[in-house]
Amino acid sequence: MITRIQIERFKSLRHTPWVKLGRVTLLTGANGRGKSSFCQTLLALSQTWRRGMMDNLLPTGIWKDLGTFNDIVYAFDENKTIDIHINTDAERDNDFELIYCQDQENGTLGKLQSAKVGGISIIDDAGSSEYDEDEQDSDGKAPDIRLSSLRDFPSLIALERMFYVAAERKAAPALQPLDETTPYYYVAPDGSNVLNVLWKNKERNSVERVQQLLDYVLDGGRVKLEQAGDQLVLRINSVDDGSFYQPVNVGYGYSYILSLLASIVLATEGSYIIVENPEAHLHPAAQAKVMNVLMEAAMERDIQLIVETHSDHVLNTTLRAVNEHRLTVNDLQVLFFSNSKDEDDQAAAQVRNLEINELGHIQNPPLQFFEQYSIDLRALYAPTVRHE
Repeated sequence: MITRIQIERFKSLRHTPWVKLGRVTLLTGANGRGKSSFCQTLLALSQTWRRGMMDNLLPTGIWKDLGTFNDIVYAFDENKTIDIHINTDAERDNDFELIYCQDQENGTLGKLQSAKVGGISIIDDAGSSEYDEDEQDSDGKAPDIRLSSLRDFPSLIALERMFYVAAERKAAPALQPLDETTPYYYVAPDGSNVLNVLWKNKERNSVERVQQLLDYVLDGGRVKLEQAGDQLVLRINSVDDGSFYQPVNVGYGYSYILSLLASIVLATEGSYIIVENPEAHLHPAAQAKVMNVLMEAAMERDIQLIVETHSDHVLNTTLRAVNEHRLTVNDLQVLFFSNSKDEDDQAAAQVRNLEINELGHIQNPPLQFFEQYSIDLRALYAPTVRHE
């Protein structure tokens, strides 16, 4: 699990402080403040390493199409590298520094310029390494230099085991061509392959497990997935009347949430789930329930969950979990993103951890932090001023 991260010169994130991540991390703040860029840093690493490319950074891959390296490096800095510093909870080999520059042979890619573990450079494709004679450990001995690939560090490379539910996802279709090449553990970010993924995992009771979650989140719901020739056929029931209907003839939320529920069901121990706007198209009560499902999966299966949200219902559900001792104050981190001017008078995203006490209260919440509900209530219930 990633415990801390620092990002430099990735899109709008010119320089973040060391930011703590928890078992459950919420990304909050107004639109256009850097939340998506934060997620995309991890997604870019994930889609690169899933391709087995240790020496590159892929701006475009299975999770995101971000263009070229020049599109993702911060524009208003003479230094054109992307620096990513990561700490994990591994007992050793838990401090990583990755620096990417533009690949001169293929300008669309990032090239790994430097990789350090515990401050020691690792070498992927050479036969020797050197170290500074002045660099010694606490016993006065020179550090152990290991020639290795990033593949040798499980706590970091676990990022390739990612499930990503994008904001621009689709509702599950009524029909989908059967695709035997569908990977077992890859739900497309937009959910476009969800029927094939569930079908591929039918021996693991994937449909039944999704149905259980659907029944809980939406207070009733059944799904039926069958093969008809070279097509997969999805039918849904929302009222428990014994009949099944095309998704278009059932409430939109039932088919829209399937890819999110499938990701929860299929995520393996030690993996990561990034979810953008889990609240979309869901009633407030369902928003709370889907967040409970996500938190339960994270805690029970050692999954690290990162959620980008604009919903006070999602936020309050996580804070309530702290209050009810289902999460500790260390399990939950809430990041708040805002904008400010950097030294060159250019807009740059700012991010900080908000303090949460054991009652689940946010200490000293910043401006624009989910206060619209309170503003509206004060306006609605303010004393009426009578004009004579």
